[in-house]
Amino acid sequence: MESETLVDILKISGRIISIIPLLLIVTLFMGKRSIGEVPVF
Repeated sequence: MESETLVDILKISGRIISIIPLLLIVTLFMGKRSIGEVPVF
């Protein structure tokens, strides 16, 4: 049972690690199109 929970945690962490960069890229592209006038810094 413990090994199964560890595998599930690894799968979930892998999904989160793979999803976060995609969200960052989407927000960057959307930000450039919608908030192109506002400076980032």
